[in-house]
Amino acid sequence: MAASQHMCVRPFSLQGNDLKKGMLIKIDGDIFVVLGKDHARSGKGGGFVQATIRNIRGGSKITKRFRSKGDKIEEVVVDDKADYQV
Repeated sequence: MAASQHMCVRPFSLQGNDLKKGMLIKIDGDIFVVLGKDHARSGKGGGFVQATIRNIRGGSKITKRFRSKGDKIEEVVVDDKADYQV
């Protein structure tokens, strides 16, 4: 990340359906990039989104399930502006 870029977490949460390839999300204090997602529905209960994500620090790739509606996910935004007030 360049010196003029800042990372901030948006004040609202996303749901599993809102995930898109290339998005940065925060889970348990770590930041991940979404590599892909599949929407599935089991025989019982509601549907879920199975996302393949990569940790941007360690580089480890994992598959994680999110409920389509219900699990809250924080989106991370990279801001190019160097002089903004927090």
